[in-house]
Parts: sequence; structure tokens; C-alpha cells
Amino acid sequence: MKNQNFDISVGELVADDYRRADVLGGYEIDYSCGGTVTLEEACKERGLNPAEIWVELLKVSEFEPYIDYKSFGPTKLIQHVVDVHHEYVRNSVIPLRAYLEKLLRTEGDKHPELPEVRELFFQLCDHLFKHMEKEEMILFPYLKAMYGAMDRGYPLSMPYFSHVDIPICELEDNHRTQMDSFDKIRRLSRNFSTHNHSSRTFKVAYAMLDEFGQNLRLHIHLENNIIFPEARKAFEEFALRPH
Repeated sequence: MKNQNFDISVGELVADDYRRADVLGGYEIDYSCGGTVTLEEACKERGLNPAEIWVELLKVSEFEPYIDYKSFGPTKLIQHVVDVHHEYVRNSVIPLRAYLEKLLRTEGDKHPELPEVRELFFQLCDHLFKHMEKEEMILFPYLKAMYGAMDRGYPLSMPYFSHVDIPICELEDNHRTQMDSFDKIRRLSRNFSTHNHSSRTFKVAYAMLDEFGQNLRLHIHLENNIIFPEARKAFEEFALRPH
């Protein structure tokens, strides 16, 4: 990492060390759904100096605790996503929906953005539940079976969906839709800004929405930049290889 490499993708930068996410996110560089873009391309698009960004990326490790998600191994990371991130979504949606409904009733006249924020969030949740079900019922069980067969040296039958790229490409498209929806919510809420005179309900709802978005971005990053690339590589090397 000390040797400058502006041709590395922003997704790979964050996959190697998630502490870099805050640096890139601070410059509105999308590492979760736009992770294939190189650092140089991302900086050029925003008029940034990649050398200066590189220095910030080097410094960030001095201040934040580090979780090496790549060291989990594919099967453990898949289970981590289900146990931590999918469970977070399921546990957060009901209270967040209740807060937004209450806000719309009590403060909708003072905050004209609330009806659209509520509608976008409800649509996002419906989309997320269907998306997580596809992962938990279709892709993830096959990936676990594939990695288990690799570890034990067993042959592996082809999945009914023919190639892992088919569900993965669909899930990646879902991720773009999800982040587009959440980014609209962020813009409508002016980055979840509140004021001293804002009600407690308003402050709590916006703080919860902000946390929901941060969790979603990490959730999508782990899949797009670690789980899915590793699955594609393993499938090509093992499942398609004659046994």
C-alpha cells in the first residue's frame, strides 16, 4: 500500500481495508456499487489529486480499529453478512417505518420532503427483503456447498441457474437500485440534517436512517467487492473444471 498505485480499483482499496471507506465516501467516491472504477478515474471525474487522496488513505489506519473482512474466508463472510447485515435490516425496518409514519402525521406540514422520504424507504425495504431472500435461498446455499466441496475435494454438480454470474449480476443490479434509492433519501433529507428545535422523534428517525444507510453501504460493499468476485473466481476454477 505504501507504493502509489492509482490504477487499483476503489472497491479493491476498501476490500483490503474498510477503514478507507470514510476517506473515499468523504469525496463522494462510490466504492460499493462503483467499485470497479480505478482511483485515478474516480479522482479525475471529481477534479481531485489522486496523490493527495493516497496520503489520506495511508493515514487512516492510524486512527480507526481494523476489521480484515478478507481474512474471514468466503463461507464465514457469507454467514457474517446474513447474521449481521440481513438481521440488522430485519430488526431495523419496523421501528424505522413507525418513526417515519409518526413524523409524517405530526410534522409533515413542516417538512415537505417527508412523504417522499417515507415512500422511498418503504419501497427500498420491500426491495431489500426480496433481495435478501434470493441470496439466502438461492445463491448463498450454492456458494457454501461449492466451498465445502472444494475443501473436501468432492465433485460439485452444476447449479440449476447454470452459472453463478446469472444470480450475481441480478443481485448487483439490485444493489445499484438500492443505493440509488437511499442516495435520494439522503439528498431529500439534506444528509439527515436536524436543528436544535427539531423534535426528538425527528432527530431519532434521521439518526436511524443515517445508520441504516451506513450499514447498507458496508453490506453491499462486502458482497460486491469480496463475496461476488471470489465466487466468480472459485466457480471458474473449480465448478467448471473437469473432475
